[in-house]
Amino acid sequence: MDEPRMSTSGVLSLGAICFLSYNACYVGRSILSAIMPEMAQATNFSSSTLGLWGSMFFFTYGVGQIINGLMGDRIKAKWMVSAGLFLSGIVIVFSSCTASSVVGGICWAACGFLLSMLWGPLSKVIAENTTAQTGRILMTALSAASIVGTMVAYLIASATSAQHQWRWAFYSTGIVLVLTGVLWFVILHIWERKKFLRTVSLTTAEEKGLFSLFTLLRKHEIFPVLLFTIINGIVRNAVAFWIPTYITEQFQVIPATSSAITSALPIFNLIGTFLGLKLLKKCKENEYTVSIILFAISTAMFLLMTLTGNRFFILTIVALFLANAAMASGCNMVFSVYCLRFRETGRVSAITGCLDAVSYLFAALASPIFSSIVSETDWNTTVLIWAILTAIGMFAAITAYRSEKKAKIIDIKV
Repeated sequence: MDEPRMSTSGVLSLGAICFLSYNACYVGRSILSAIMPEMAQATNFSSSTLGLWGSMFFFTYGVGQIINGLMGDRIKAKWMVSAGLFLSGIVIVFSSCTASSVVGGICWAACGFLLSMLWGPLSKVIAENTTAQTGRILMTALSAASIVGTMVAYLIASATSAQHQWRWAFYSTGIVLVLTGVLWFVILHIWERKKFLRTVSLTTAEEKGLFSLFTLLRKHEIFPVLLFTIINGIVRNAVAFWIPTYITEQFQVIPATSSAITSALPIFNLIGTFLGLKLLKKCKENEYTVSIILFAISTAMFLLMTLTGNRFFILTIVALFLANAAMASGCNMVFSVYCLRFRETGRVSAITGCLDAVSYLFAALASPIFSSIVSETDWNTTVLIWAILTAIGMFAAITAYRSEKKAKIIDIKV
């Protein structure tokens, strides 16, 4: 029985502190990308070096999703979330004070792991203290928080770049993370003492074996889904990381302008996510069909960008934003729709964690590759490669759709 677990005011308070914490997480995640054009001009660090830092962040963030997801079932959210925010804030400030590319890379690798400490514990505390319907609302709010946090990072970068004070982007971000970490700890500590929070003890699930897990995954088209999840992660994360630099170099604008323009990207992503959910209803709740459409939109937009080059500024920026918004919506199809297919199997956490991990790990691998391609060729060639990737993602989604349809026909005949 899914009975209410908190009062209305309690749910609103829980939603607010979770939103604020995940918002701060994404400010920390996005600040390096946002300030990179200004930082590359003001320091001896090249775009390739800063891109490598971003790759190290994505790699440790991806690995951390698995490790910290498992730890989140054993350690209280009060400790994990506050530690992740507090320590990452300190590391981000320290990263701005080093002249060593190696130390800077280590800092951002550490930051990736620390910020990966949030998602699992936040999800757990929401699930254990709300009804299913309320929990879905709050989880959607977390998705919105990630988009708002990205936008805040670009606004910070725009303001500091305008004053040519790039270090203050890191100082401001670090302060936000540290203060939010302290606030989270204090509030949850008070709630625990007043017994406002409910905690579910970890129990050992029934062992089903690797073979049965493989059979289950294959039944739900895991191989094509895995492929388009990887491509989605590359485009959504690695490509988004390079957007401010792309705008700066392709159109020869100052870094402050590119940061200001990119600050609108999260709004496009938020709108794209909700439009994707509306499209899902039109497509008979089939996430494969929606994914096909979203990959097709991204492919078309990237191809349009290669045709326009640097001749039509507004048209190119709109196409770039639409392509990324489609991938943001595609991500939602995987983690908010596809993964719910496994809700009755007891495997949701493992499957979601693995898909999220490969998404970030491949994004980490792709970022320095894109950097090399840009250095050796030009941005039009790089964008064309993005179009090829999303086209492959579209065909992977088509494969998943056809395989599922074929399996249903066979089941009906049997």
